[in-house]
Amino acid sequence: MSSSSCSPDSKLAYNTPTLWFQDGAGSHGAATWAGRWPSRTVKIPDFTDRKKVDDSFRSLLEAAPDAIVAATAEGKIVLVNIQAEKIFGYHRQELLGREVECLVPKRFRGSHPEHRESFSREGRTRPMGVGLELFGLRKDGTEFPVEISLSPLETEQGVLICSIIRDISTRRALEAQLEASRMQVASSARLSALGMMAGGIAHEINNPLGIIHAYASDLLEMVRESEVTAAAVERASTRIVETARRIENIIKSLRHLAREGNTDPMLPASMQELIEGILELSRERCRMNSIRLTCSLIDPDLRVTCREVQIAQAILNLLQNAFDAVVENAGNKWIEISVEVAGNSVVVSVSDSGPGVPSNIRDRIMEPFFTTKPVGKGMGLGLSLAQSIAKQHGGELTLGELEGHTCFSLTLPLRVEGQPCG
Repeated sequence: MSSSSCSPDSKLAYNTPTLWFQDGAGSHGAATWAGRWPSRTVKIPDFTDRKKVDDSFRSLLEAAPDAIVAATAEGKIVLVNIQAEKIFGYHRQELLGREVECLVPKRFRGSHPEHRESFSREGRTRPMGVGLELFGLRKDGTEFPVEISLSPLETEQGVLICSIIRDISTRRALEAQLEASRMQVASSARLSALGMMAGGIAHEINNPLGIIHAYASDLLEMVRESEVTAAAVERASTRIVETARRIENIIKSLRHLAREGNTDPMLPASMQELIEGILELSRERCRMNSIRLTCSLIDPDLRVTCREVQIAQAILNLLQNAFDAVVENAGNKWIEISVEVAGNSVVVSVSDSGPGVPSNIRDRIMEPFFTTKPVGKGMGLGLSLAQSIAKQHGGELTLGELEGHTCFSLTLPLRVEGQPCG
């Protein structure tokens, strides 16, 4: 709002940022301060030396690390401190007497008076806009994120609404940097897992390519020898098409997992298709290391609302963890995946025939960068990222046992027909 839209109130003449104020008749009013502590009210004592009290509270107000702006119930600013001048870019005299909405971005001004009136009726200390993003407006027109606590200030002339305002621009910038770093780490971990599977994926594609080459060569030989029959062509062509589709599914799964999916919308995903895509990338690697990889039957209609790439990464991390646990074992080596419905949840369990998780590290196993693997065998992020993804989806990742074997269970909310995707 421009300066012209916020006119001074000629009935008020507040010349200092103090809890003692003077009206047009020259009388003084004592204030009762509720501050940020709703459980008690601190009354200003009636000292004989009014100037000493005035100076003490002025110093206290100016020393506050946050901006303080007090306004009447009608929204006229009557008190500000030096921190308010700094973060909003105004001089004190430019604000006194103006409407408090001049500190609010234009897109929020329409609803702000209603919120102010609601607080005046409620009359208790509380944070403003719980769960919402709040913004302040500087004199130069720039917006910045804020946290605001509202407190009533009782005076002989009426209740003032005191806003304690904190500029959280720096915190938001740090949070954004941390989130960017987290996403980069998650991406690196996902690509690292795919890199470890690269040999198996290449072999998985080479095998069907060999089949296609063999059937195409048979057809060519039959043509050259004039021994082509409709049945032979149909048989060879059918096998070539099926094998090409297998390669297509492998590449599709690889591309799907390699892409960034952290900002994807939450959408219903088929658990059967999601698990099958992961298995396409894992079967050959397990076979090359003599590991039996099995999966229970999955209801084709079973769905969860999720970011599919993230859930696929979480399950892939659990498979990688299980692979590392059994690959060096002698004897029977296996990994089993099961998908079950438990109440209003879907539980994806990954168990293996490995030696298990020692009891002394079970409480730390999901900590970031904690690993028992040799240097170069992992970053210690697989389980912590899987746990983080589960929490983002309203689920959890737990470590347990299944028939005496290590079992990690990823629990996700069940997709209910008609439920909004969120």
